Amino acid sequence: MQEVNNYSLHFNTIFRDDGSVSNPTFKLIKPIVLSNPNNYFEVGLLCCQVPFAWHMLRPPNNTIYYTVNATNTSFTLDEGSYTILTLLSAIQKYLNGLYTGSTFTFSFNSDTQYASFILSSITLTYFKISFSLNSLLCRMLGYQTDIIFTNITPSISSQQVNVSQAKNLYVRSSTLLISNSYESVSASNSMSNVLEVIPITTGPNNYITFVANNLLFNKISNNIINIITINLSDDENAYGDVIPLLLNWTFSLRIREMQDTTILHTGELPQQQEQIKPPPPQQEKAIPEITDLMKIKEKLNNEINLIKLKKDKLKNSNS
Repeated sequence: MQEVNNYSLHFNTIFRDDGSVSNPTFKLIKPIVLSNPNNYFEVGLLCCQVPFAWHMLRPPNNTIYYTVNATNTSFTLDEGSYTILTLLSAIQKYLNGLYTGSTFTFSFNSDTQYASFILSSITLTYFKISFSLNSLLCRMLGYQTDIIFTNITPSISSQQVNVSQAKNLYVRSSTLLISNSYESVSASNSMSNVLEVIPITTGPNNYITFVANNLLFNKISNNIINIITINLSDDENAYGDVIPLLLNWTFSLRIREMQDTTILHTGELPQQQEQIKPPPPQQEKAIPEITDLMKIKEKLNNEINLIKLKKDKLKNSNS
């Protein structure tokens, strides 16, 4: 493979032509076109800087569904990026203010990393949190299934808590048509539109900075690039969804045109094809056949002339 052309493109979502901050569209003033239809484009993410300003707990995952004394109900927490202590405190505060004569105590053991839920009540006989209806919140609090409280008996989480569910930032594109790439992130065994996966190593309200040390190039099937649409998602986004980012961010792309040197392109004929080819065997055979016919014709002409001569002599003798 040989690089024929390369292009560097730099973007700031402030100057997007369409879309949102987390799903911007840019229209190139001068489209990038393949110089040869047998070539192909590759694209890679050079760098980006994204503010970690979206909430970990956001709709629809900030609603808690529960059952109390055979009554199904729910409440919704404020959107936010909680620590385990602030999350437990928010749930506890809401429930304690709702049910008089009942005390909910939610705690966290920093040594074991497990959460503990305790209900002390003279009025509530049955209380269940339906985590099966909110798998994200379930994992954040360290549970794997619904939990049922009985009076005084604590419920301890079945696994370690994890309020930082966003582990990676996915930079995707719906217009740069990546070929031969698959994923099982947002869907099982699906074609992928991921340009780059960026590990999130910082906390909320900081910048996620990425600079490619070894640039990963993705082969794309575009013959022309005139519109570039990028979207950002994290581990909790369904395929095609984007994170609710409101602050602008920047990124740079490298696009290169590649030529497959093993393929003979239009106008590039091999040297031996330019040489004059020898006549095929049937033409060589035809040459002596023509020569033989000419000899036969000459012999016939000679015999005709001889007959005419004899005829003239006979005519002269009679006269």
